[in-house]
Amino acid sequence: MVKMIGPIQLAEFEENGVRVVIALERDAKADACLAATYTPRAPGFHLYDSGLPRTGINGVGRPTLLEIVTTRGIEPSGPLSASVAPLEDRLVGFDAPFTIYPDGPVTLRQPIRISAGKQSATAVLAITYMACSSHGVCLPPVEYHRLAVTIPPADGAASAQVVTLDEAEELSAAPSALGYNPDGDPFVGLAQAKTEATQSGKRILLEVGGDWCIWCHKLDHFFAENPDVADFLDQHFVVLKVHYSTQIPNTAFLSQYPPVAGYPHIFMLDAQGSLLHSQNTGDLETGDHHDRAKVFAFLRQWAAEGTS
Repeated sequence: MVKMIGPIQLAEFEENGVRVVIALERDAKADACLAATYTPRAPGFHLYDSGLPRTGINGVGRPTLLEIVTTRGIEPSGPLSASVAPLEDRLVGFDAPFTIYPDGPVTLRQPIRISAGKQSATAVLAITYMACSSHGVCLPPVEYHRLAVTIPPADGAASAQVVTLDEAEELSAAPSALGYNPDGDPFVGLAQAKTEATQSGKRILLEVGGDWCIWCHKLDHFFAENPDVADFLDQHFVVLKVHYSTQIPNTAFLSQYPPVAGYPHIFMLDAQGSLLHSQNTGDLETGDHHDRAKVFAFLRQWAAEGTS
């Protein structure tokens, strides 16, 4: 293995719970690579394998990617590699396993050939990733975050700038398999939920998440596997699911509630829509699954008296 020299930091940003540092590494033979280190800011979070499909498996999860979009003076000279080997994480209802990196940081390296000589080379990079906790929550994916970086000659200074996506390149919303409608108006949804809750004497369980979120799928599967708990939920609550993603954050609606650390997240509301409780669903789990006793106890605690 050839020892690398450097690195020279080119860019840095932090978004959705992950710090990303882009650097240039050179070895003694003057071969070079772009290195992107993705570091979840909270312990117990992992990233997804770069080999995962770009839009995840059936829309769930996102790969960790370092892509060269356009260049002047450099070109890729080998395959992308990761500093750690991925693990398999199987999710009920999906034929293929999710491949994830171990908890903590991972560095992706893209070998490059620099042909600019004594001039600076430039590249537009696209960064994609998504972090999930092994204990119950996912953070929204960052997709195709672009950075323009300047790769200096041997002793030059490095620089970078954020490039905004063109509107035509923004990801379009897809229909929801779990009921998180990305095109829906949550204010309208809440008004309808309040009407139904008032007429039935129920409370409102507002669940925030998205189809991209593995733990949202696990929670949905939990209710499918526990019909008595699902029946209790239906008898005592009007469920309103609100979509969240980086592209569609529903900021105006969600800003009226306490900040959310990860997804899915539950807000308990009374029939008039007033906030009663904010619940991190990670506290309702044991290991890699939702805990039946904890979920049932939580629902019983917040069920309105007299509902049937």
